[in-house]
Amino acid sequence: MRIMINKIIQIISIMLMIFAFYGCSRTAPSNSDITTEDTALSTVEVEITEMASEQEIEQDINNVSSTSDNAQDSNVIKLKDDGISGEAVDSDGMKKDPIITNKSIDQKYTVGDFEITVVSAQLAVLSADNDEVAEYLEIETNRDYVLFGIGISVENTSDKNESIYPNRSTIVTNTKEQVDSLFALSDDVGGTFYGNVVKDGQIYFICPKSDINELNHIKWIIDAPVVDDRSEGESLIIEFDMIK
Repeated sequence: MRIMINKIIQIISIMLMIFAFYGCSRTAPSNSDITTEDTALSTVEVEITEMASEQEIEQDINNVSSTSDNAQDSNVIKLKDDGISGEAVDSDGMKKDPIITNKSIDQKYTVGDFEITVVSAQLAVLSADNDEVAEYLEIETNRDYVLFGIGISVENTSDKNESIYPNRSTIVTNTKEQVDSLFALSDDVGGTFYGNVVKDGQIYFICPKSDINELNHIKWIIDAPVVDDRSEGESLIIEFDMIK
């Protein structure tokens, strides 16, 4: 912007010098002199218009970039505790202490013919004091683990039989850990969906290498839907920012 203003000032200064020269050397300018002055003024107007157009184009590019950023942010859920729904569990050899719980997210996403609604999410600390329970959960006894749970509703909005597997999905954490969903704990919210079918349930992930105090971002990846044994569309990626 500063460069554009300086250029305009330089052009105007040059034109004023030209006009001053003509005024000092001639008492009565001829028609050709007037034409020269008009041409010079037109040149100034054209250059100013061109620079203004460049400025508008640059502004349009910035607006598009801003729109893209906002669109990307729609796939990021700010996960903050709602203060009322997180309850500790201590029974049957398993203990769960919630850190963040939100049961009113209601964020919808579309992937192929499926509509996936994130209803709730919870970040908690999980442990087992029973060997049998620990084996079932695929964890060690008497050790704290990060547990991440997502409550979802999945709908096939088409009349076709299609498959999608949120219950066999993957998360990646800011602590550089990649883990698959724990099939033993997760509900049956995946597989083949006949036309216009809805499935609801919970999906759980255990992060054995993550520290609950360091984990603040999770990226959840769901593979694209499958139709006639072929993937259709792209994977769905939803991110969670933990606000502790």
